[in-house]
Amino acid sequence: QIQALEKKNNNYSVTVAKYEQSISHMKDECVAANAKLSRAEVGLEHLRREYQLLKESEARLVREREATKRQASGQAMLMANLEMIKASFERTEAESKVKLEAKLEEAQKECSALRRRLQEEQDRFRERTDALERSTEAARSRLDEEKEISHQLRTQVETLRQELRVSKEAVEQLNTKVRTTSHKVVPDPETEKRASQLEQQLAEKDGELACLREQLAAAKKHAQELSDIAQSSEKQLLEVTALHTKYQEDSEAKLKVLNAREVEMKKAIVELEGRVASLSTAQQESASSLDGRQEELTSATTELATLRAEVTTLRQELTATRVAYQAAEEKYSHEMLLHADDMQAMNKVKKELSDVLGRVSALETERDEAVEALRLGRESWTTSETGLRSQLADLNERLLDLDKQNNLLHEQLQELGLKVAVVHSQGNVSSASLDTSMDDDTRSSDHLLQVLKYIRREKNIAMAEAEALRAESLRLKAQLELTSRQLTEARELLETERNQSQVHLVTTTKHEELLRKVDTLNALTDSNRVLREERDRLAERVATLEQELAKMETEVVVPYKEQVVKLKNHIEHVTTENTAIKAEAARWKNRANSLIEKQNKNSPEDFKRLTLEKENLTKQLNAANEELKNVKLEKSKLEEQVNNLKREQQQQAEQLASAQKSLAQVRSELAEARTDMDKKAEELSKMSQDFIAQEAALTDIKSKELQIRQIAKKYKTQYQ
Repeated sequence: QIQALEKKNNNYSVTVAKYEQSISHMKDECVAANAKLSRAEVGLEHLRREYQLLKESEARLVREREATKRQASGQAMLMANLEMIKASFERTEAESKVKLEAKLEEAQKECSALRRRLQEEQDRFRERTDALERSTEAARSRLDEEKEISHQLRTQVETLRQELRVSKEAVEQLNTKVRTTSHKVVPDPETEKRASQLEQQLAEKDGELACLREQLAAAKKHAQELSDIAQSSEKQLLEVTALHTKYQEDSEAKLKVLNAREVEMKKAIVELEGRVASLSTAQQESASSLDGRQEELTSATTELATLRAEVTTLRQELTATRVAYQAAEEKYSHEMLLHADDMQAMNKVKKELSDVLGRVSALETERDEAVEALRLGRESWTTSETGLRSQLADLNERLLDLDKQNNLLHEQLQELGLKVAVVHSQGNVSSASLDTSMDDDTRSSDHLLQVLKYIRREKNIAMAEAEALRAESLRLKAQLELTSRQLTEARELLETERNQSQVHLVTTTKHEELLRKVDTLNALTDSNRVLREERDRLAERVATLEQELAKMETEVVVPYKEQVVKLKNHIEHVTTENTAIKAEAARWKNRANSLIEKQNKNSPEDFKRLTLEKENLTKQLNAANEELKNVKLEKSKLEEQVNNLKREQQQQAEQLASAQKSLAQVRSELAEARTDMDKKAEELSKMSQDFIAQEAALTDIKSKELQIRQIAKKYKTQYQ
């Protein structure tokens, strides 16, 4: 049993050593796994920090870009608004000055008119009040008089009533007496007279009473009328005073309003001047701040390098370029529609110009032919003139020779006459000698007669030739005068033709310029078409980039975020498991130590339990190793994905840089196209002006063409 126990102990010690080796190996693997895990955690933390920094830098750059854009747009709008405000302020200042001056003049005129009206109304009111006061005084005096009269009438009526009452009582008493005494006493005539007198008096009193009543009624009526008149006059007086006070208050209020308006206008002028000065200073400050902000903007724009910001800028710029290009295209189409009539007129002018050029070329050919004919005629005239001059010189020489011969003949005739005289004087000469001499004389006289005939014939021929030459010289002189006149006219025609040719050259140059402008318009339409195609291509490219970006966000970034979250959870789970494994390893180490201490006390059940625990631990260790392998694989996959994302980000940055370059090219091309459009608009305006000038030139050319035709017809008739 001791040996078996020793063997068991040895086996246990071997297994414990193996366990310790496996535990140390597991410790090493756990340490390596912990190191790798810590490195992975550090790398992941670095990646998280880089990702967070990238996000923060992206957000910061986006905010800075948006802020710079807002600042740039705000500054541009501010400058535009400042320019507009300055122009509007200048315009409004000028208009307000003019309006204020006009309003001041009108207000002064109104004030003067109101003062005049107020003075007139016050004078009128004073007159009316004086008249009303006089009328009221008169009415009051009349009313007092009528009151006194009515009071007197009332007193008289009262006295009459009392007298009537007394008389009635007396009459009644008399009647009673009469009644009492009528049966007893015989009526006395005196009493009857008295009674009749009393009755008459009573009747008179009744008449007087009726008259007094009528007078009283008339007096009451008159008093009522006077009271009504007095009340109406008082009412009118009150109304007039109320109107006067109201009009005075209104006029004072208007004067106050006008004075206030004048003060406000003066204040507004002062405020406008101050605002203009402040705006000028603010404009200078804004210009200086704008320069600084532009420098800051240029420095800030160099730092914008993220994908989303650049894509948004591309979108905005492309939308802006689309809008600008659409506006330019609409403007261009509008201008083309506006200038369609000009193009038709230009085609008509081209046709007319081609006709005029054909006519001018025909006239130039006719002119050249006329000049050539004139040159040939001049050459023929010069040759004929030289020939005639040579003939005239020959004839002069012949005339001189004939004159010499004639002189010689005259001398010979004189000698013959002398000889004949000598012969007649010598009568003693012999007949033979005389006959011989006579024969000689007759022969010499015949010879002389023949010579004289020949000379006369030659003289007649020479005279005829001289006459012919004289006539020819006269004809040549007339022809020379005609040719000189034609030469002067031809020179004038040449001058006019030269001027017309210069005008034609000017018109041809203008026509060439117009053709060149039309070619440039065609080139501009082609360039616009190319730019439109380029714009569509860039729009498609931007759309594809946006789709790719959205696709990358949906396919790469979102799964990457999900994987990062999963990895975080998995790493947390692994860390918790690692801590649990470490704790369990420490616990097992403690247990192994306790087992080593309790080697002698172990039982087979404990050994079985230990083997089971060992198997469980090996299984857990294998599972942990597999999980570590899976974590390593996932980590490698994540690193590959991160590298792929970095490469894709670099590719996207390169694509973005290329897109920026292409966008810059498109911007430059658009700017050039805009400048070309502006130039073309200026050229179109110049072309319209040139059209007007060409129409005037064409009218001049037509008039000159008519003149040239008339001159050509004239020369044609002269040549014919």
